[in-house]
Amino acid sequence: MKTIGIVGGIAPASTIEYYKYLIDAYRRSSPGGAYPSIVINSIDPRRMLGMMEAGDMSGTVEYLVSALRVLADAGVALALFASNTPHLLFDDIRSHGGGLEGRRQKFRSSHRRDPHYLSATRS
Repeated sequence: MKTIGIVGGIAPASTIEYYKYLIDAYRRSSPGGAYPSIVINSIDPRRMLGMMEAGDMSGTVEYLVSALRVLADAGVALALFASNTPHLLFDDIRSHGGGLEGRRQKFRSSHRRDPHYLSATRS
């Protein structure tokens, strides 16, 4: 079973919602109602939003890339941001790489959100 990673904490309620949704969706599709392997890296939203408000987009990108690296180092096969805000910088995050291969795709579900994810793989 592959491990899913969540960069959370940006909107704690959203992090919880994504976590619950991933568990519920996995259990519905798994024989015996197994649970998925999920790693959450909870970052400081004040730090991220403060950098964005100050116009420090490169610092924000590096902060988010470092959050993804933590997940990649933990062995996740798939990572997502549990917030819309980081997706404003998706192309810049993807171009930084750092051992991560990124692509934007939509979750295919009936969930009311339309989150995107980055696939995170070790280089």
